[in-house]
Amino acid sequence: MAKTDASRPAEPAFAPRGPEDHHLRSRVAETAGRLFDHFGYEKTAVADIAREVGISTAYVYKFFDSKAAIGEAVCSGKLGELDAALWTVARGRGSATSRFHKTFEVLVVASRESFFKSKRLHDLAIFASRERWPCVARHKLEMKNIFRHILMDWQAENPAARCNPEEDASAIVDGLYLIAHPIILAEMIDEDLDLRARRLATFFARAVGMGPNKK
Repeated sequence: MAKTDASRPAEPAFAPRGPEDHHLRSRVAETAGRLFDHFGYEKTAVADIAREVGISTAYVYKFFDSKAAIGEAVCSGKLGELDAALWTVARGRGSATSRFHKTFEVLVVASRESFFKSKRLHDLAIFASRERWPCVARHKLEMKNIFRHILMDWQAENPAARCNPEEDASAIVDGLYLIAHPIILAEMIDEDLDLRARRLATFFARAVGMGPNKK
Protein backbone atom coordinates (compact mmCIF):
# COMPACT_ATOMS: atom_id res chain seq x y z
CA MET A 1 0.00 0.00 0.00
CA ALA A 2 1.06 3.58 -0.62
CA LYS A 3 2.70 5.72 2.05
CA THR A 4 0.23 7.61 4.22
CA ASP A 5 -0.16 11.34 3.58
CA ALA A 6 -0.55 12.62 7.15
CA SER A 7 -0.48 16.30 6.30
CA ARG A 8 -3.11 18.57 7.75
CA PRO A 9 -5.96 18.87 5.25
CA ALA A 10 -7.30 22.08 3.87
CA GLU A 11 -10.77 22.49 2.48
CA PRO A 12 -11.19 20.37 -0.70
CA ALA A 13 -9.47 22.15 -3.59
CA PHE A 14 -11.80 20.79 -6.26
CA ALA A 15 -15.50 21.42 -5.94
CA PRO A 16 -17.92 19.07 -7.72
CA ARG A 17 -19.18 20.57 -10.98
CA GLY A 18 -22.54 18.86 -11.16
CA PRO A 19 -24.83 16.17 -9.72
CA GLU A 20 -22.80 13.36 -11.29
CA ASP A 21 -19.53 14.64 -9.82
CA HIS A 22 -21.20 15.24 -6.48
CA HIS A 23 -22.44 11.64 -6.43
CA LEU A 24 -19.00 10.28 -7.30
CA ARG A 25 -17.33 12.44 -4.64
CA SER A 26 -19.80 11.06 -2.09
CA ARG A 27 -19.00 7.51 -3.22
CA VAL A 28 -15.29 8.14 -2.72
CA ALA A 29 -15.89 9.43 0.82
CA GLU A 30 -18.29 6.60 1.69
CA THR A 31 -15.92 3.97 0.33
CA ALA A 32 -13.01 5.53 2.21
CA GLY A 33 -15.05 5.40 5.40
CA ARG A 34 -15.64 1.66 4.98
CA LEU A 35 -11.99 0.98 4.23
CA PHE A 36 -10.81 3.12 7.13
CA ASP A 37 -13.19 1.22 9.39
CA HIS A 38 -11.91 -2.14 8.17
CA PHE A 39 -8.18 -1.58 7.66
CA GLY A 40 -7.54 1.67 9.51
CA TYR A 41 -6.70 5.09 8.15
CA GLU A 42 -2.93 4.63 8.07
CA LYS A 43 -3.08 1.30 6.24
CA THR A 44 -5.49 2.51 3.56
CA ALA A 45 -3.97 4.17 0.50
CA VAL A 46 -5.73 6.45 -1.98
CA ALA A 47 -5.09 3.75 -4.59
CA ASP A 48 -7.10 1.28 -2.47
CA ILE A 49 -10.03 3.69 -2.34
CA ALA A 50 -9.86 4.35 -6.07
CA ARG A 51 -9.74 0.63 -6.90
CA GLU A 52 -12.77 -0.06 -4.68
CA VAL A 53 -14.77 2.75 -6.33
CA GLY A 54 -13.66 1.67 -9.81
CA ILE A 55 -11.84 4.82 -10.86
CA SER A 56 -8.20 5.85 -11.27
CA THR A 57 -6.17 7.23 -8.41
CA ALA A 58 -5.66 10.42 -10.42
CA TYR A 59 -9.42 10.86 -10.72
CA VAL A 60 -9.80 10.74 -6.93
CA TYR A 61 -7.63 13.83 -6.79
CA LYS A 62 -10.22 15.67 -8.84
CA PHE A 63 -12.29 15.76 -5.66
CA PHE A 64 -9.70 15.59 -2.86
CA ASP A 65 -6.22 17.09 -2.92
CA SER A 66 -4.78 14.54 -0.48
CA LYS A 67 -5.55 11.43 1.53
CA ALA A 68 -5.83 13.67 4.58
CA ALA A 69 -8.59 15.63 2.82
CA ILE A 70 -10.48 12.36 2.30
CA GLY A 71 -10.07 11.50 5.96
CA GLU A 72 -11.28 14.95 6.90
CA ALA A 73 -14.38 14.45 4.77
CA VAL A 74 -15.12 11.14 6.49
CA CYS A 75 -14.71 12.71 9.93
CA SER A 76 -16.80 15.69 8.92
CA GLY A 77 -19.63 13.39 7.90
CA LYS A 78 -19.54 11.46 11.17
CA LEU A 79 -19.40 14.62 13.27
CA GLY A 80 -22.19 16.13 11.19
CA GLU A 81 -24.41 13.17 12.07
CA LEU A 82 -23.69 13.70 15.77
CA ASP A 83 -24.36 17.44 15.49
CA ALA A 84 -27.70 16.71 13.80
CA ALA A 85 -28.69 14.33 16.60
CA LEU A 86 -27.80 16.92 19.23
CA TRP A 87 -29.71 19.66 17.44
CA THR A 88 -32.75 17.38 17.37
CA VAL A 89 -32.57 17.25 21.16
CA ALA A 90 -31.80 20.95 21.57
CA ARG A 91 -34.78 21.99 19.45
CA GLY A 92 -37.08 19.24 20.67
CA ARG A 93 -39.85 19.10 23.22
CA GLY A 94 -39.48 19.41 26.95
CA SER A 95 -37.96 21.94 29.27
CA ALA A 96 -34.54 23.43 28.68
CA THR A 97 -33.32 21.52 31.74
CA SER A 98 -34.42 18.14 30.38
CA ARG A 99 -32.93 18.90 26.95
CA PHE A 100 -29.69 20.03 28.57
CA HIS A 101 -29.27 16.70 30.37
CA LYS A 102 -30.37 14.75 27.29
CA THR A 103 -27.49 16.14 25.23
CA PHE A 104 -25.04 14.53 27.63
CA GLU A 105 -26.83 11.19 27.25
CA VAL A 106 -26.63 11.42 23.45
CA LEU A 107 -22.91 12.22 23.64
CA VAL A 108 -22.22 9.21 25.83
CA VAL A 109 -24.02 6.89 23.41
CA ALA A 110 -22.04 8.35 20.50
CA SER A 111 -18.75 8.03 22.38
CA ARG A 112 -19.41 4.43 23.34
CA GLU A 113 -20.43 3.45 19.81
CA SER A 114 -17.38 5.20 18.37
CA PHE A 115 -14.98 3.28 20.58
CA PHE A 116 -16.56 -0.17 20.67
CA LYS A 117 -18.34 -0.45 17.29
CA SER A 118 -15.93 1.47 15.05
CA LYS A 119 -12.55 1.24 16.78
CA ARG A 120 -10.58 2.06 13.64
CA LEU A 121 -12.75 5.08 12.93
CA HIS A 122 -12.18 6.10 16.53
CA ASP A 123 -8.46 5.96 15.75
CA LEU A 124 -9.17 8.25 12.79
CA ALA A 125 -10.88 10.68 15.18
CA ILE A 126 -7.76 10.66 17.36
CA PHE A 127 -5.65 11.39 14.30
CA ALA A 128 -7.98 14.23 13.30
CA SER A 129 -7.76 15.72 16.77
CA ARG A 130 -3.98 15.55 16.89
CA GLU A 131 -3.63 17.03 13.41
CA ARG A 132 -6.21 19.73 14.19
CA TRP A 133 -8.31 19.02 11.12
CA PRO A 134 -10.88 21.75 10.27
CA CYS A 135 -13.85 19.47 10.96
CA VAL A 136 -12.83 19.24 14.63
CA ALA A 137 -12.96 23.02 15.08
CA ARG A 138 -16.30 23.18 13.23
CA HIS A 139 -17.74 20.48 15.48
CA LYS A 140 -16.60 22.29 18.63
CA LEU A 141 -18.23 25.50 17.40
CA GLU A 142 -21.43 23.65 16.59
CA MET A 143 -21.47 22.13 20.06
CA LYS A 144 -21.15 25.60 21.54
CA ASN A 145 -24.08 26.79 19.42
CA ILE A 146 -26.19 23.85 20.59
CA PHE A 147 -25.61 24.54 24.28
CA ARG A 148 -26.03 28.27 23.78
CA HIS A 149 -29.42 27.57 22.18
CA ILE A 150 -30.52 25.53 25.20
CA LEU A 151 -29.22 28.11 27.67
CA MET A 152 -31.07 30.88 25.86
CA ASP A 153 -34.24 28.81 26.15
CA TRP A 154 -33.46 28.40 29.86
CA GLN A 155 -33.23 32.17 30.20
CA ALA A 156 -36.55 32.59 28.41
CA GLU A 157 -38.18 30.12 30.78
CA ASN A 158 -36.52 31.71 33.82
CA PRO A 159 -36.14 35.50 33.41
CA ALA A 160 -34.32 35.75 36.74
CA ALA A 161 -31.63 33.27 35.64
CA ARG A 162 -28.14 34.72 35.83
CA CYS A 163 -26.38 32.61 33.24
CA ASN A 164 -24.38 33.94 30.31
CA PRO A 165 -25.27 31.70 27.33
CA GLU A 166 -22.20 32.68 25.31
CA GLU A 167 -19.57 32.20 28.03
CA ASP A 168 -21.28 29.30 29.77
CA ALA A 169 -21.68 27.36 26.51
CA SER A 170 -17.94 27.70 25.86
CA ALA A 171 -17.13 26.40 29.35
CA ILE A 172 -19.49 23.46 28.95
CA VAL A 173 -17.94 22.44 25.63
CA ASP A 174 -14.49 22.51 27.22
CA GLY A 175 -15.80 20.22 29.97
CA LEU A 176 -17.22 17.77 27.43
CA TYR A 177 -13.67 16.61 26.69
CA LEU A 178 -14.10 14.28 29.67
CA ILE A 179 -16.77 12.23 27.89
CA ALA A 180 -16.30 12.98 24.19
CA HIS A 181 -12.69 13.75 23.31
CA PRO A 182 -11.32 10.68 21.44
CA ILE A 183 -7.89 10.72 23.09
CA ILE A 184 -9.23 11.06 26.65
CA LEU A 185 -11.97 8.53 25.92
CA ALA A 186 -9.40 5.94 24.86
CA GLU A 187 -7.53 6.38 28.14
CA MET A 188 -10.61 6.29 30.39
CA ILE A 189 -12.91 3.90 28.55
CA ASP A 190 -12.96 1.41 31.44
CA GLU A 191 -14.65 3.96 33.68
CA ASP A 192 -18.42 4.38 33.94
CA LEU A 193 -19.17 6.82 31.11
CA ASP A 194 -22.83 7.17 32.04
CA LEU A 195 -21.98 8.10 35.62
CA ARG A 196 -19.30 10.53 34.49
CA ALA A 197 -21.75 12.18 32.08
CA ARG A 198 -24.47 12.49 34.72
CA ARG A 199 -22.05 14.07 37.18
CA LEU A 200 -20.77 16.47 34.54
CA ALA A 201 -24.29 17.44 33.46
CA THR A 202 -25.34 17.97 37.07
CA PHE A 203 -22.27 20.10 37.79
CA PHE A 204 -22.87 22.42 34.83
CA ALA A 205 -26.62 22.53 35.43
CA ARG A 206 -26.02 23.74 38.96
CA ALA A 207 -23.42 26.22 37.73
CA VAL A 208 -25.99 27.96 35.52
CA GLY A 209 -28.79 27.61 38.05
CA MET A 210 -30.79 24.85 36.38
CA GLY A 211 -30.79 22.26 39.11
CA PRO A 212 -31.44 18.52 38.69
CA ASN A 213 -33.03 16.91 35.67
CA LYS A 214 -36.75 16.30 36.02
CA LYS A 215 -38.00 13.68 33.60
